[in-house]
Amino acid sequence: MKITPAVSIIIPVYNNLKYTKFCLKSIWQNTSGDYEIIVVNNGSSDETKDYLKHFSQIRAIHNQENLGFARAVNQGLSAARGDYIIILNNDCIVTAEWTQRLLRVAKNKNVGIVGVMSNFARSPQLIKVKNKNISNIPKIAQKIRKKYNNIFFYTTRVVGFCMLIKRALIEKIGGFDSRFGLGTFEDDDFSLRSSLCGYQNAIAKDVFIFHFGSVTFKKENIKFKLLLRENWHKFKDKWGLPNDIPFGEKDYLTKLASKNFTQEELYLPFY
Repeated sequence: MKITPAVSIIIPVYNNLKYTKFCLKSIWQNTSGDYEIIVVNNGSSDETKDYLKHFSQIRAIHNQENLGFARAVNQGLSAARGDYIIILNNDCIVTAEWTQRLLRVAKNKNVGIVGVMSNFARSPQLIKVKNKNISNIPKIAQKIRKKYNNIFFYTTRVVGFCMLIKRALIEKIGGFDSRFGLGTFEDDDFSLRSSLCGYQNAIAKDVFIFHFGSVTFKKENIKFKLLLRENWHKFKDKWGLPNDIPFGEKDYLTKLASKNFTQEELYLPFY
């Protein structure tokens, strides 16, 4: 009989095998307990597919083309068996005790999503570090664990490069919204739907994840700022926000989170 893993780690990838290797190595070195790794290969043209074949412990899903971040996540959600699901960018390096500390926060009944602190994220998840050399990441993370041990805080938005999600929440609101294409604002949307469903989103302040940041967008020469603005308009249109709300408006999620929506309006199938 197969044991159901406590945690499913879903990693969407599109090329950039060097970073995927960093990410996977850090998971194997720093993750304890029952977990599974699901890599969704979004039509990579490099050696990603061949590399993944060497690891029987990785459940790989291969797409013929780049379906976008949200659809890749949803494919992972469909395959995931864990009670908790972690969405993780492949340009991240995880650190010691990361899953234990995320799970500790997630055990709070009212919490639906748990995020982390990082060197490359939006406030309030941003934590500035002086030395970004990869070899120093464990020491940086250790200092943060000691300084903020067992401290977490609530927020409306959790940035999607690393987020732990309860399966119970996914059963209520479904998956990520694929209308946002290659990426950006699908994490705003998911976080908002979590809040509207009655959950609270939290950040584990004692978990530091190193994030190289926007690696795929940079390497594939995707115009990130243009994509942000296009998806900002899609987000405003979906949630009925006024068109004149400027990009970067800080309080839009908080205002929306106070409105009432039915569960049917919030649910998005992911299969």
